[in-house]
Amino acid sequence: MGTKRYLAMIAAFFLAILTDAFIYVSLLDTPWTRVPAFFHLANIIVLAVALAILLDMIFKVDLLR
Repeated sequence: MGTKRYLAMIAAFFLAILTDAFIYVSLLDTPWTRVPAFFHLANIIVLAVALAILLDMIFKVDLLR
């Protein structure tokens, strides 16, 4: 049971990085280097938490216990 929890956390983190890149590069049409690093970091943290909650609801891996 513990392995699924860690895989879900890692998946949420990597999906957050990919989603952050997609938002800035594709949707906003902004070069990756033009956005301050703090915005990327804050966006990745918020997205990782949201995706972890979503993965917990879908796959029932008990991240929120």
